[in-house]
Amino acid sequence: MGSGTDARLNVALTGNPNPNIQKVTNQELITKTIALEKMQQAQNYAWNKSGISPDKFNSWQADFNKKVKPEVFAFDAMTPKQQQDFVTRKTKDGSLGAFRKDLTSMVQQGFIDIPGR
Repeated sequence: MGSGTDARLNVALTGNPNPNIQKVTNQELITKTIALEKMQQAQNYAWNKSGISPDKFNSWQADFNKKVKPEVFAFDAMTPKQQQDFVTRKTKDGSLGAFRKDLTSMVQQGFIDIPGR
């Protein structure tokens, strides 16, 4: 799903961009898998709605991947503890507002459901 997706999912889940998979718990693997599936579904949905000719898919996909924030897709699949830790980190670094804006945008575009529903 684009360059840096794995590192950004690591940061979303643990606050640590360490890609060392041996240290990742089963829950984190499940959460990442769900997030990646949701991202793929969103990409497919957006592509089908775009009406762009197939020969322009690669450039469209690159642009789409730049706009998509992996943590938005991971949030609903996180455990309550992971969500709490995530919100705490985002609050501390001042990016909670941007996350909420990204989340709202993805919901409004129909890419994901409102978390918790």
